[in-house]
Amino acid sequence: MPLKILFCGGGTAGHINPALAIAAAVLDKHPDAEIEFAASTQPSDKARELVGRAGYKLSCVHIRGMDRPLYSPSNIKTVACMVISRVEAKRLIKRFSPDIIIGTGGFACWPVLSRGADLGIPTLLHESNVIPGLAVKRLKNKVDRVLVNFEETRALLNAEDSERRVIRVGNPFMKGFGEANGISRREARKSLGLSDSDVYVLSFGGSRGASTLNSAVIGMCDKLMASAPNAVLHHATGKDNYEEAKAELSRTTSANNSRVKLLDYIYDMPTRMAAADVVISRAGSMSVSELALGAKAAILVPSPNVTDDHQLKNAKAVEDAGGCVCVEEKNFDVLADTVIRLVNSKTERERLGRNIKGKFSTPDSNEKIYSEIMKLIKS
Repeated sequence: MPLKILFCGGGTAGHINPALAIAAAVLDKHPDAEIEFAASTQPSDKARELVGRAGYKLSCVHIRGMDRPLYSPSNIKTVACMVISRVEAKRLIKRFSPDIIIGTGGFACWPVLSRGADLGIPTLLHESNVIPGLAVKRLKNKVDRVLVNFEETRALLNAEDSERRVIRVGNPFMKGFGEANGISRREARKSLGLSDSDVYVLSFGGSRGASTLNSAVIGMCDKLMASAPNAVLHHATGKDNYEEAKAELSRTTSANNSRVKLLDYIYDMPTRMAAADVVISRAGSMSVSELALGAKAAILVPSPNVTDDHQLKNAKAVEDAGGCVCVEEKNFDVLADTVIRLVNSKTERERLGRNIKGKFSTPDSNEKIYSEIMKLIKS
């Protein structure tokens, strides 16, 4: 019989992309595996777009996230959803009859994992951020195994039987990231038309982009081009913000500079990441892991619009290890000088890349995660 795995989680791409990476890793070893996803019915849930694009079947349950503060009257509706969603989750699990249920965080994983555990199905949870989310905290003693990316997360979880139940495996990754897994730096740079003397700065604000980061990056273009004429800057604005960013760039002297380019979305991220000398990025855990695999000199700009400020915690963990420069949005005035310094210092770029790779790269993470999956299925 083919392996059957039910993934659950969602809300943001940061919860869905790890699940998609694990699913791809499983399919590499079990091409006939049956894989389904469960997410929420919320219109903003990125699972609708990302899971559909990947070609997997998606079912939805009526669950929503908890509003802050937790005593908010609006959470009365959330409690009602929690009851309904567990009924829906049981129906979904009975229909699909999975060998294991894997959650990757976000409110949508709670009803499916908790119901699956009650039904005696092996359950596994992966937490990619330093600070565990609310759903992960609620499930930590209910699931069979909790896999984490950061070692610091183990102490923050404070789970029962932590040494056995909580295992650091790193973040799963899609094919193509890290030279051992995909395109070489030389090939990547050739495909983008970069010369040996070019210092390639790649900048992006997540899958949807970020208007504040767009303005900061565009605002520094003239200074960067004047101070580092060997720099090449490609910035992804996000599709919704592209026209606005394009108009903003048109008001600068860099508008006609061929070394500055705006993209609405990056479809070839492994190639661009392999080619990059400096990367300006949000501090989502998957981005951190991809930067570590490639040993990239990174400027991490944490999003201030995330639960528990977890991106700032991610960025600070990397910065404390000497693996990045953290620039918060309130300090955007230092962004230009930081980029210029890195463009002009190969020594500092190499130091940052060496440190982020040494502490946060887990090139065997997919194998570790697959091994834990199979242990639970066979137990």
